[in-house]
Amino acid sequence: QVQDCIGRSLALFPRNAACWSMGANICRITETSIGCGLVGWYRRAAENARDVRRETLDVLERRNDMDESIKEWMELLILHQVVGVEYLDHDIHDGTCSNDIDGDDDEEQQDDCMGGTFSASSVEATARFMLAMLLSRDGHHQEALTNLQYIDVTHRLHPNVWTGGRTGRRQEQDGSLDATSISRSTTSTCSKAR
Repeated sequence: QVQDCIGRSLALFPRNAACWSMGANICRITETSIGCGLVGWYRRAAENARDVRRETLDVLERRNDMDESIKEWMELLILHQVVGVEYLDHDIHDGTCSNDIDGDDDEEQQDDCMGGTFSASSVEATARFMLAMLLSRDGHHQEALTNLQYIDVTHRLHPNVWTGGRTGRRQEQDGSLDATSISRSTTSTCSKAR
């Protein structure tokens, strides 16, 4: 039933990044196969999140004459719900950006603020992380690294760790697994992500 809802949602709005990510997560957790595979679903989620965020922010910045209710709709429905972007207010007390946690939007604070910015897409970050993990698992380490560079990650598991895991599973199945073969193939467990 959940997969039917996801299918209907994507039929209505094919660029719904959160829906692509949710669909991939559900299929991964339930081990259900999907049309273009998990990698394809996470890739669509990441690309749509990036593109929809950029296009929506472009419209918001270019259209000064836009009705405030339409701007609010774009921020709440498209940016927040579809791509996981939040508006970060400029905190007048310490010069940093923070969310308006209490939700009361003090007029005094708005008047004193120097403006704000929009966060990166949490949907894109999550989709790229999952995409990188799946790509690394399948031995596509360079493509995984490319996806990690979009998000704030400083280190990743070394490709030899992933290779050792695949080799270990094969050896375990045929009975030839021993500790020395794994330790030789995984001497370095971390490498710089950038």
